[in-house]
Amino acid sequence: MAKEWSGRHLIYGSAGMAASGMMQSQGSSDADEEDSPALQIAQRDASGAGGLKAAIVGETGGGNYGHGLDRVFNDFAGVNVIAVVDPDEKGREAVREKMNAQHAYAEFEAMLVQEKPDLVSIASQWTNQHFEMAKAALVSGAHIFVEAPFTRTLAEADELLAIADQRDLKIGVAHQMSCDPYILRFKDMAYRQIGELVEMRVFGKMNEHAGGEDSLVFGSHLFDLVRLFAGEVESCSARIRSEGRPATFGDIHESRDENLGPLLGDDIYAHLAMDSGVNVTFQSSKKMREMAGPWGIEFVGTKSKARLFADQPPTFSVQRAPDFRAVEREDVWKRWPEEEPYHNEVDGLSGLATANRLVVKNWLSAIANNKEPRSSGYRAMKSLEIIHGIWAAGLTGQRVQFPLIEREHPLAPTD
Repeated sequence: MAKEWSGRHLIYGSAGMAASGMMQSQGSSDADEEDSPALQIAQRDASGAGGLKAAIVGETGGGNYGHGLDRVFNDFAGVNVIAVVDPDEKGREAVREKMNAQHAYAEFEAMLVQEKPDLVSIASQWTNQHFEMAKAALVSGAHIFVEAPFTRTLAEADELLAIADQRDLKIGVAHQMSCDPYILRFKDMAYRQIGELVEMRVFGKMNEHAGGEDSLVFGSHLFDLVRLFAGEVESCSARIRSEGRPATFGDIHESRDENLGPLLGDDIYAHLAMDSGVNVTFQSSKKMREMAGPWGIEFVGTKSKARLFADQPPTFSVQRAPDFRAVEREDVWKRWPEEEPYHNEVDGLSGLATANRLVVKNWLSAIANNKEPRSSGYRAMKSLEIIHGIWAAGLTGQRVQFPLIEREHPLAPTD
């Protein structure tokens, strides 16, 4: 398929890429939403004029509209959905009617020129569509909200972050768990529940897409939380297998269902050494699905354990009064926190709609108050960097140092 990996000029070192250092100022704010000034969005008048002009772009039958990203602007006072973009005529009209948008376009560039939106939701699940649309939107002066995974390569992410930084624009990415109130609450209260955090065991969904696709699609969300709790990655090692043997360049493949770029392996086990001293493992293997349970993270502390079940909305459970010295014992796990209702509705919404509401609200607040959103483009780039580091380590059999200097795709063919 390509030259051997060892023949490729790769450098992994602490110096990193200039763009990585440049963007450090874009780290997300930990301030609670309640601590931020109210959204200062100009209200629309009776005719619907005024406020922020929003556009939604997707492709029916080719990435579609992600996980509810066609509806992320619903019922936000001061946000007016003026246009939808979809090359599919029937799909375009259906979304326009559903969103009550004023205009519908087949071409993204034409919409940007004509409508000049303030906000753009790049909703397609297919990552091959993200970079060019995101770049065009930013250059036009729009803030963007992008379906995860953010981009295909770190180079693409770096370029988008640089444009946004130069133009003082905000990039939000659909990492909904970064704004979940219980996740943020557990981060503040973890020591009281489990003691000092020493290990995080990260489990992919491990369904028919176990391995490479799982590590990209679900790992992008989970590794964002790894950084939230454990800091920056210093290095990683990985073992990647395909059909029971070590994976090689010849095993690189595309997703059966989505246009996500090159993928590798159906069985991945990785170790991340964090600068906080916390050890992180990641596993995605169909063989381990029943044993591991739902996708999520197990937090191991010096006193107990906690488990995050990564659904929408996510749920925590904590192991109560464990006696690790007992030869025979029954583990008792309790949902945390023990309160009802466990998940409150937000603006009359529940489930995924609530998760989207919270993350978009935080993004709009960041725009209004000139701060970085919790689900920022920078955080999405760092999550993708972990995934690419795992793939690189798995192919080389060598420990990879962070930040990555190689910013192109680690599975891309070489010249």
